[in-house]
Amino acid sequence: MRWWNTARSARRTEEGTVKKSETVLLVEDSATVLALVRAFLQNEGYDVLTAGSGEEAMRICREFDGRIGVVLTDMIMPNMGGVELAGRVRATRPEAKILFMSGYAEEEASSIGAPILQKPFTPHALAAKLREILDAPPDR
Repeated sequence: MRWWNTARSARRTEEGTVKKSETVLLVEDSATVLALVRAFLQNEGYDVLTAGSGEEAMRICREFDGRIGVVLTDMIMPNMGGVELAGRVRATRPEAKILFMSGYAEEEASSIGAPILQKPFTPHALAAKLREILDAPPDR
């Protein structure tokens, strides 16, 4: 059994056509938040890889063979915070977009050019922000 969790599913667009799922790497040190956000994202049709720490997220980035569309990460975590993780992800997976989640001020995230979703957030806000980021053109 692999140590990452993926849910293979398809998502229906508003027009009713099936759209291939995109992969989100969810990084959150709170097991409760991780489980709730993972369940929501899977229900929305995303393939979800989960990590409870920055170190585990980097292991997934190195070992997962598929494309990671976005890394959705908490900013404040023990040992390796979200900002450090984002820098490392960009070095190994430059195609992956970053979205921070935080209950704290957004200055640190905006200083490195990544969007932030303020906690607490609604499922609708999360879904809308993810679509906005995934549908945006690649950074250059």
